[in-house]
Amino acid sequence: IVRERRSRRIAGRIIAHSTAHARELMDEYALPSMPTIIPFGVDFPDRKQPPYFPGDRPRFVVVGTPDRRKGFDRLRPLIVAYGEQFGPCQLTIISAPQAEAQQAFGPLDGLPATVEVLWKQGLTREELFTEYAQATALLHVARYESFGIPLIEAAAMGTPVLATPTGIAEDLLESPLEECLLRGSQPIAWAAALHQTWLDRDSMSRAIKKRYEEAFTRTRMVEHYLEVLEGWEKKG
Repeated sequence: IVRERRSRRIAGRIIAHSTAHARELMDEYALPSMPTIIPFGVDFPDRKQPPYFPGDRPRFVVVGTPDRRKGFDRLRPLIVAYGEQFGPCQLTIISAPQAEAQQAFGPLDGLPATVEVLWKQGLTREELFTEYAQATALLHVARYESFGIPLIEAAAMGTPVLATPTGIAEDLLESPLEECLLRGSQPIAWAAALHQTWLDRDSMSRAIKKRYEEAFTRTRMVEHYLEVLEGWEKKG
């Protein structure tokens, strides 16, 4: 560990994939300067994007590993708060099989009659992107996240993202989307933010799609790497 810390300090040229990751490296290895930040990029699936239809209720989607680190135990109070305050909604969980997931973080039964929960697994890439496109918003309630590819995948489809300030969330949800950053232990605040997304989905969709196109495409990622490496080469 001591040797690794020394190597990182000497290198002086470190690339991190998010501001949160860069801060972790700074704290862990006492780096003399902030690492260069180049987010991972995501491309569209190779077919026409399915349309979004509002329907008669919001449809929220969660994608990820069913464990406490990913905040799955926060889903129940959050979705209960929404159902009690704002009425009907649907929550789609794309994760491990239902029985396995519920054993990992607890059951989602006994919910208000207004709340419908769906479980899906083993989706193809195209099926996953269709789920994003047809969702009112992606929920990301993690306590810790190294990056958060689902956030960028959703943004690529113009799907609003509501997230805790972990992984890439702070970089993605910049102005005018900073109100989409929420603390995980505040279900009433989450419910209110989700409802606002339902009411204002079109403008939020345009804003997050713009953020994706500015910084999170695969092409932009490669360009950024080449720019950084060229700059380092010139400096010697």
